[in-house]
Amino acid sequence: MLVTGTDIGAASRPWVTVVDPATGAVVNRFLAYEPWFKGGVRVSLGDVTGDQTEEIITASGPGRAGEIRVFRQDGTELVAYRTLPFGAGYRGGVEVAVGDINGNRVADIVAAASRGPGRVHVFFVDPSAADPVSNRPDRAVRAMPAGFIGGVTVTTADVGTYSQGTAVNATAADGRVEIVVGSGAGIAPRVMIYDMSGTPTVVRRITPLSPSLRGGISVSAGRYDTDALEDIIVTGGRRGGSRLEVHSGRAGGAVLARQAAFAALATANLPTYATGLDADGDGRIDSLAVSQGAGPGVGIRRLSLAAASSGLSSLSGPLRVAASRVVVR
Repeated sequence: MLVTGTDIGAASRPWVTVVDPATGAVVNRFLAYEPWFKGGVRVSLGDVTGDQTEEIITASGPGRAGEIRVFRQDGTELVAYRTLPFGAGYRGGVEVAVGDINGNRVADIVAAASRGPGRVHVFFVDPSAADPVSNRPDRAVRAMPAGFIGGVTVTTADVGTYSQGTAVNATAADGRVEIVVGSGAGIAPRVMIYDMSGTPTVVRRITPLSPSLRGGISVSAGRYDTDALEDIIVTGGRRGGSRLEVHSGRAGGAVLARQAAFAALATANLPTYATGLDADGDGRIDSLAVSQGAGPGVGIRRLSLAAASSGLSSLSGPLRVAASRVVVR
């Protein structure tokens, strides 16, 4: 499954669209927030109910109280999962990711503030509870230096076996994800990977793209090479030339692939987003679905890391993207 959310744009409404990644056909479409809201929708996919079926998790962009909502694939909202990860007063936009952090085989929810000093809140999901997502985070991180206000982006990835911030086996996946945080606008690109089994601890750092880029980065993850660890996909923000890199999940973070997804277009310097696609079900990324945000955008393109195809679907405009991921166990 491939899911898009409209990004910030003068004419955008908070649409979430479910797309068949094989054909590009639109399967379903629904509004995640109020029709008047034009701050964009950030999207992720994961099984937060424990029913072995992925739900669509959304987070609102700037302009309203930052809120996470959960929907079934047909657009039915699971209202009990609503949460304001940074309180009712925060209106700067929220990034969202999901993954099993505590090892109970239910995806947990990770929220990152799009503005401010890099706040990341982790919520352990309990589908049996009347309120499955507590109003208080189970883990919290401030990822950026004091005084920084550019916010962060976030994803999850299983990049080894860790306990209490120490590597038990840095080359073996254990089915419990780590938190991957990417820097927002205002500083040179940086990625920090946190073990969340106890006190949040940085266990890996990556310096992607170019230190001259100060428009922020976005992060996603999936298995690209042949080992069992998930790899980190980094895309450039505003004025980033639509640059994209895939970094190994192994220690050292070697660059596995590099591309400029929209280099030939006049809109090349819009923020770029990417998610891995697994066409044959082997758990490895076969191609990337890439989009542009915060501007006119060109819809979704499939990137083979040799060349970009024509549009993957009929969608247009600024979009965020997320896709199903095979979890390594």
